[in-house]
Amino acid sequence: MGGKGKKGISQIAKRQERELKKAQQKKAQVTEKKEQKPKMTLTSMETSLLDSLRKEIKSMPYISAWSISQKYGVPMGEAKRVLQMLEREGLIKYAYKHSRNPIFVAA
Repeated sequence: MGGKGKKGISQIAKRQERELKKAQQKKAQVTEKKEQKPKMTLTSMETSLLDSLRKEIKSMPYISAWSISQKYGVPMGEAKRVLQMLEREGLIKYAYKHSRNPIFVAA
C-alpha cells in the first residue's frame, strides 16, 4: 500500500523560493497602486471646498459629513474637519448631535 512518498528537499526549497518571489511581486504591486492614487489633503482643497459649501449651505436642508463626502468626493475625516470649521465660523449649527455622524443645519 504505502501511498505517495514525501517531497524531496530540493522540491521543497524550490517551492519556498517561488512563494517568496510571489510575495515580493505582490508587495511591489500594492506599493505601486498606493503611489498611483492621488491624495487630496484638506490644505490643498480647503479653499475651493469651503467656498462652494458656504454658497450651498442655505439651499441644503441638512448637512452631514457623509453628504459632503459623497457630493465632493472627499474622505469622511476631511468632511468632518470642514464641518467643524464651518461650525466655528457660525455658518452652521447642530441639528442632531451624534458622536459618529452629527447632522447640521444652516444657522
